[in-house]
Amino acid sequence: MLEFFTELAKNALQAFNGGHPIALLLLFAISALTEIGIPFPFILDTLLILAGYETGIMQIGLIMLSLMLGREVGASAIYWLARLVGKVFVNRISKRFPVVRNRMEWLEAKLKHRAPLAVAIARLTPGLLTPSTVAAGVMNLRYWYLLVGIAISSVIADSVLLIIGFGAGQGIKNLGLPVWTIAVAIALVIALGWAIQALVARRNSRSKASPK
Repeated sequence: MLEFFTELAKNALQAFNGGHPIALLLLFAISALTEIGIPFPFILDTLLILAGYETGIMQIGLIMLSLMLGREVGASAIYWLARLVGKVFVNRISKRFPVVRNRMEWLEAKLKHRAPLAVAIARLTPGLLTPSTVAAGVMNLRYWYLLVGIAISSVIADSVLLIIGFGAGQGIKNLGLPVWTIAVAIALVIALGWAIQALVARRNSRSKASPK
């Protein structure tokens, strides 16, 4: 499976390097759909690591910009829907994302203080990507706070993966490491992501099961 996603990402990178706007539009669409709860596992992570490994500065900038704009659009749709419909929307989306109801009050309290930074931190927390946007809409958080928070979290998350790819590339070029090092880096990032998500899900289950 790892080889499949790696090959898919390499083909995408070739399209970016070739200057195909459709490739950037596809990346924009994937990030927007991810915001509204449609998962594309490993694709973006693999793409960013490989981008740091073998893509030029201009292409990296276009990739990051496409991802950021897609996140802004997808999150905006959730935000305005939550803002217009309010608690009714929360009840509906809680059926798909149970963590929304469990964390709504906690998120609202956090987002009131240092709002853009709080939005960024919440989005970088596993399991809170969509819930944080819903909470921002329900509590009528200023829209530009949300946009700034998304931009901050997008740059941080993407930069980490790009640095991993760049570091692996430098190791391969300067230290004579084998090419499969990049595949190992991708596997480690995926494994770490799984571990964090499993830990967060376990903590949520325990807190929900514990008596209040």
